[in-house]
Amino acid sequence: MIKVYWHSSEQMDEVDDNSVKLVLTSPGWPDPKYGISKEYLDNYYSSIKKILENCYKKLRDDGYLVLQVTDNYREGTLLMRHINFCQIIKSIGYNIFTIKIWSRGDFVELYVPSFSYLIFASKAKRKKLEDIKRMHQKPFGYDVWKITEEYKWFKKYGAFPSELARRVILCFTEEGDIVLDPFLGTGTTVIVADNLNRIGIGYEINPELKEVFELRKKSIGGSLEKWCISQL
Repeated sequence: MIKVYWHSSEQMDEVDDNSVKLVLTSPGWPDPKYGISKEYLDNYYSSIKKILENCYKKLRDDGYLVLQVTDNYREGTLLMRHINFCQIIKSIGYNIFTIKIWSRGDFVELYVPSFSYLIFASKAKRKKLEDIKRMHQKPFGYDVWKITEEYKWFKKYGAFPSELARRVILCFTEEGDIVLDPFLGTGTTVIVADNLNRIGIGYEINPELKEVFELRKKSIGGSLEKWCISQL
């Protein structure tokens, strides 16, 4: 099941508190038209903090937060966004327990590194034993996830690949659990969640992405079934 709400996730009244097992998302980059002024970046991170605070309320006590964050170059400066996100996550009360790397391969991008950080955090200080066991299994247990499929979706929209979402969702959720993405974008998280018999809930403030969301569903298609068989 997929539920998408086309408004800001600063208000998520449609989702009950303490109901979500996993938040898997990728906050958008700072808008380049505003440059890197301190005032703009402060507002950018403040808005994201409000949304992640809302996610904390929606998460179950045994819930998890996973963020895909890419640093980027602006005006001769490398914006170390992953450091800011780690500080925000910890200040809210999440417990960061590992960081992995998603490598997109040997691509050369002038303004965007060819890798992203995957920040893993839990709401509880102690994780369930079954979750710990799954985190040690291949391919989840690798520190570097080299996934080159669907790169065009990242290059154009900043979307992570469906295989990345599949690994995270299978590790931290069971069938019927709620998976939330407060920065829906192209919809990878909720589409994969639905394919894996979870409930995918997403929020997106930009209605122009509705058509892209439908295209993304078609692009992922039935490929997940093949991956589940070959890579688990």
